[in-house]
Amino acid sequence: MVAFALISIPVSLYNINHKLDVLTLISGAEYLKVFSPEQLQAQVMLSLDSYNSGILIA
Repeated sequence: MVAFALISIPVSLYNINHKLDVLTLISGAEYLKVFSPEQLQAQVMLSLDSYNSGILIA
């Protein structure tokens, strides 16, 4: 039981990175202008789906 807790903490912390990716993608930074809005939306959805999968794993 303790092993599962020890494993789930790093997985959860890594999973937070997907939420931060979404915030970066929707920030409207200048370097993101090379992507079309559809590409940015697809990347946001990919990060959110990865976050959801990480919740299921942790």
